[in-house]
Amino acid sequence: MPAWLGLLLLVTPVFLAAAFGTRQIRESKSARSIGAVPDGWLAAQATALDSTPGAIRRRAGCSC
Repeated sequence: MPAWLGLLLLVTPVFLAAAFGTRQIRESKSARSIGAVPDGWLAAQATALDSTPGAIRRRAGCSC
């Protein structure tokens, strides 16, 4: 196998992974941005009071 082919087989997957990884990072950052409020809607702000998982508790004797 020629040396250039071995180098090409080594570099190509690294280049593809870097290109697709960069694209995924850009898309995820744009998906997390806060969108604009549509016309006619009111903007609101909220505060989370409880963010712990399992905040809904069952009664002790319930076998639901």
